[in-house]
Amino acid sequence: MPPCHLFFPTLRSFVPAIPTQFWGYRGAARRTPSPSHGLTRAWVKAGALALGAILAWPIHAQNTPASSTLPRHVLQTLQQAQVPPSALSVQITPLPISTPLSSSPRQLTHLAQASVNPASVMKLFTTYAALNLLGPDHVWRNRIYTEGTLRDGVLHGHLIVRGSGDPKLVVERLQALLAQVQAAGVREVRGDIVLDRSVFDVRQRSEPFDDEPLRPYNVSPDGLLLNFKAVVYKFTPDMAKGQVQVRFEPPLAGFMAPTSCGEREWPVAYPEPEAYAPRVMQALWLAAGGQITGQVRYGTRSASARLLLEAPSLPLSDIIRDINKFSNNVMAQQVFLTLSSELGSPGRFEASR
Repeated sequence: MPPCHLFFPTLRSFVPAIPTQFWGYRGAARRTPSPSHGLTRAWVKAGALALGAILAWPIHAQNTPASSTLPRHVLQTLQQAQVPPSALSVQITPLPISTPLSSSPRQLTHLAQASVNPASVMKLFTTYAALNLLGPDHVWRNRIYTEGTLRDGVLHGHLIVRGSGDPKLVVERLQALLAQVQAAGVREVRGDIVLDRSVFDVRQRSEPFDDEPLRPYNVSPDGLLLNFKAVVYKFTPDMAKGQVQVRFEPPLAGFMAPTSCGEREWPVAYPEPEAYAPRVMQALWLAAGGQITGQVRYGTRSASARLLLEAPSLPLSDIIRDINKFSNNVMAQQVFLTLSSELGSPGRFEASR
């Protein structure tokens, strides 16, 4: 297939020297067996380094003929990483402000017509579509409902947390949300905390993206995505005692950390993704001083539930910066599913396409 020519005006704010970039990297998202997976990651890193070198390359005037030779410092970067130039495809083209692309002179082209795996460059298309369909100021609205009677800080019934598909409902924002719940008068729940994630209709992925299922990038999207369903383990050895202190974030109710040795941090996708949100929600609710007599479980909001409060997410413009800067897979999927959920029905991959 020919390469895609990407028109993404917002890139001007990130790379003002280059109106538009398109690049491809063959094998960047290839599934490989474990022994060579580290090598694949090295190639991806090399591709990123080469891209950075290309972005630092001075751009000539728009009437300069296209060059088919990679800049010398790019070739040096690839050579140092032992990546052949044939593994990289690049095209740098000015934005078609008033003229079609066909008449816009190219400034750099290297194997631009080769078939490549676009890998995470596809996130640009997802986020570009979101900017056009949702707008940069779009926010996801996380809502809290009550079911039952509220008297003197005690809710005799269920507290319902309805997810919105918020791509970045991290621990700090969830803590702030629960603080708002308590400020609104709910300090004890004599019933259940119900987690409603029905805004999306997705199933847990049966197979991971690659052969490392505990990598955080393998997390599946969720209508109530809490903290990317990830856990960070921190190992700190005490040499004097011959022991190791193991901590983990965020807190998880009913979960005990394993023991190990060596000082390091280890971010992983929680191995029981369905149990993650209930455990995080319960731990943070109790840590905030809240009480609960029932359980934290999944469910849906009933017709009789009353809105207690709503908390908007970060704006789409901020979310997109994280997605494209850190190449966050699950955040990109959350945004993609939102394209169909905003139409009034549960977000589905097929509908968003």
